[in-house]
Parts: sequence; structure tokens; C-alpha cells
Amino acid sequence: WEMQDFSCAMIAPDGGLVALAEDNPIHIFPTTYSLNAIKEKFGDDIHPGDLFMINDPYVLGGHMNDTSHLYPVFANGREAFWLSIRVHYADVGGMAAGSITPEATEIYQEGVCIPPTKVFEAKEPNDAFLDLFFANVRVPEERRGDFMAVVGACWTAEKRLLEILQTHGVEKVEQCVEFLRDKA
Repeated sequence: WEMQDFSCAMIAPDGGLVALAEDNPIHIFPTTYSLNAIKEKFGDDIHPGDLFMINDPYVLGGHMNDTSHLYPVFANGREAFWLSIRVHYADVGGMAAGSITPEATEIYQEGVCIPPTKVFEAKEPNDAFLDLFFANVRVPEERRGDFMAVVGACWTAEKRLLEILQTHGVEKVEQCVEFLRDKA
């Protein structure tokens, strides 16, 4: 957050942007592509409490430090919205501290490339993946702290969004979202 490289958004199930925190819009726009990649890979295997992570620059553009985390919010037994948090991790491995170097001649030198991956399933961590990821970064305790901040942000946002959906009704909120998207 100190580097202003932390972006949050709410996305409709069709991938359309619903709301964006004041930050760097170019950081969040590629999230549509990552959501499409997640849905293509996982299909119907997307459930409440799942958290997905991706930093593949061929999907997201940019560099591998910018990592997207997507979290589905379910209401009335169906996918209602997605929460997206894109974070610049200070290091994702590779040949140089910070994972960025002009000496890199191939993507593998830039760090760990993460395809669409389910990193939490029903709010339970995928320890095998997380162990692999944190074993390949410098200062893993800081990266773990960054990651857990994202997890906490997703769970807090889900709680707040569900309060809104319960207060006003899912259909009414979806109608408001469609109205805003049409006007945008």
C-alpha cells in the first residue's frame, strides 16, 4: 500500500467492472481477462470461500509482480459478484531482487509465473501451492504478510457486500449495477 500499488474492484459475473477504488485504473482493467481465464480453467468448480491468484503477464499484461487475486461472492446460492485485488508483490522470485531486471532474456528469469490457481478452497488454504510460492521469493515472511492482507481484505469486503445484499436484496442491487453500467 505504501507504494500505491494496490487496487481493488468489484466485478459482475460477466466480467464487467462494477466499482473501482480510487487508485490506478490500468492496474484493474486486465482483471476481466484474469476472470475469464479462471472461469475457463475451473468452470463449475468455483464455490464460496475460493480465492484465485494469477500473475501470468500473457493474460494480465504488465509484469509478474502485479498479481491479481479474485474472490467470488455468492448470494441466493449463485455467483453474485467478484472481488478483485491486484497487488504488486515486492518480489516474486527470479534472478534479481525485486524480480525486475533489464538483464532478463526470458520470462523465467523474472520470477514465478502463476497461471489461474485456486489458493484457497472454501476458506481453507492450498498449502502445497503457498509453500511452493513462498519458497521461491525473497523475504517470504513479508510476502506471506502481503498475501494474508489480501485474504483479509477479501473476507472483509465479502462481509460488507453481503450486508448490502441482505439489506437491499440481490435483485435490487443487480438492477442498480446494470443501471450504472448502462450510464457508464
